[in-house]
Order: sequence, then C-alpha cells, then structure tokens
Amino acid sequence: MKNRPWMSILLLALISGVSVADSPPASREQQLRELMAEFGRSSPKDPARAEQICRDMIALAPELPVVWYNLSCTQARQGKTDAALDSLTKSVALGMPEPALLRKDPALESLRTQERFQQCIDKARKNQLAAPYE
Repeated sequence: MKNRPWMSILLLALISGVSVADSPPASREQQLRELMAEFGRSSPKDPARAEQICRDMIALAPELPVVWYNLSCTQARQGKTDAALDSLTKSVALGMPEPALLRKDPALESLRTQERFQQCIDKARKNQLAAPYE
C-alpha cells in the first residue's frame, strides 16, 4: 500500500473534531470520506475531475490543509502554476507540516523552480517544528 500522508492528515483532522459550519459532523465526515475515495480514483488520471472533487471538499472543510494541498497538486498537473501556488500557500498557512512531501511529490514538480514554492517549504518546515506531534 502506498504511503499517503495526506490521508493521515485528513483522518487526523476528522478524528480531532474539526468543526464545519452548516454541516452536521457525521454527514460531513461521511461526505469527506466519499470525496477522498473518489479523489484517489480520479487523480492523476483525470486532473480536471480531481480538481472539482477538491473544490467540493474545500466547500465542506475549508480549514483542512490536506484539501488545499490536493487542489494544488491537481492544478499543478494541469499547468495552472499560479493557482497551484495559491492553493499550496493556503495549505501551509493552515498548518501543512510536511516539507519533505512538498519536495518529493511528483505532482508538484512543475512548481519547484518558483520562489513561492520555496516559501511554502519554509512555512511547512516551521509548521513541522511547531507541531505538537511527530
């Protein structure tokens, strides 16, 4: 089974009781699980569909860094550099704590030469150091 840190982040957020306005927790959790499963089936085969799934997840839980991270990956795969960097910036602003994932994820390859990408890695590193967990 592939190592999927983004799934761990999503599950951690769901377990920790992150609340989402206008959506009962059980309903939100189930919807997010279904969307994450669909995202896994769509990405990278159909990045446009994967992008829409990410937007649906963001509508449910805009405070989760993983949904913004996944959106960044799908946008980068489509050559949407500025949008991908905006989404990645949002992900790290919300606490994405995995600079190594940003450096290694093949979906983000097209962003690595951008100055804003390095700023995202720097912020993710700070998040990692400030995280209350390993």
